[in-house]
Amino acid sequence: MTIKSASDFAAMRRAGRVVARIHEALREAARAGVSLLELDSIAARITRDGKTTSNFLNYQGFPAHTCLSVNEQIVHGIPTSRRLEEGDILGVDAGAIYEGWHADAAITFPIGDVPADTKTLIEATERALWAGIERATVGTRLGDIGHAIGSVAEKHRFGIVREYTGHGIGREMHEEPQVLNYGRPGTGMKLRKGMAICIEPMFNMGGDATRVLDARRRLDRGHRRRFAVGALRAHRGHHARWPAGADRVGTRLQAPDTAVGSTWGSRVAYPEGHPPARAGPAGAWSLVPGAYSPTCPYPPAALLFPSGPSGSLRCVCAGTSCKR
Repeated sequence: MTIKSASDFAAMRRAGRVVARIHEALREAARAGVSLLELDSIAARITRDGKTTSNFLNYQGFPAHTCLSVNEQIVHGIPTSRRLEEGDILGVDAGAIYEGWHADAAITFPIGDVPADTKTLIEATERALWAGIERATVGTRLGDIGHAIGSVAEKHRFGIVREYTGHGIGREMHEEPQVLNYGRPGTGMKLRKGMAICIEPMFNMGGDATRVLDARRRLDRGHRRRFAVGALRAHRGHHARWPAGADRVGTRLQAPDTAVGSTWGSRVAYPEGHPPARAGPAGAWSLVPGAYSPTCPYPPAALLFPSGPSGSLRCVCAGTSCKR
């Protein structure tokens, strides 16, 4: 693992913002009837426009800018002419390189309406990501992160993908150490200033079992695509780092000071033990750190606007610096 300076982290942050824009654009473009190749072409354009290069394209022969995994596919899905259908879930794993420094992150989201248990799977994986990030501070150990992630899976009785993990990141996309999605508190490598890791929870509905698609039959240049056995899966990831006095999450857009978009959503997950926010006097708002809604592009926080539909929340930012 490389230990990074402030300027190194700045370059990684630049790459990370490009990855965040890819996620945002593909979430917006992905709908029933759109092909995976069309989505990958959007990612290629954003990568070029951001003055970055792809760390996926040609990596060990990989033929695309993104890994696009549908439904039971866990990771390493190769974009094809396959068209999305209503009720699918799509995993988007994307990366970028700026001045030799890498960024890598993944999201999973539904295409149209999906069953309640599928929504729960996606939401639980999101919650596990932020539980892991919360534990990822200087002086804690990798086992603390794995335990935080695994506890969320256990609570919802989801299987944990054990064959693929998070990882260190820096001058290479995949560096040591492995960042497991399960573990015992107080064990593993101790985190220190200057490190950067990718935290990547991967949960299955039903159990831990997976299988690898026969690469020879599918002519996919030897890339091993792993599937959940008879189950849906969700994959979510950010890269976290520890420069002094800066945002620790390097693969999201800067949190805006005012409301973004126009999507209202009533489904909100609150931190453990935190009571739901209540509407205050007219014009008042309240911020619940650690809360998020599936419609929020900037988790894990949301603002409550009493002037909106009863009981609904509007996404505003990811930190505690939201302004009226």
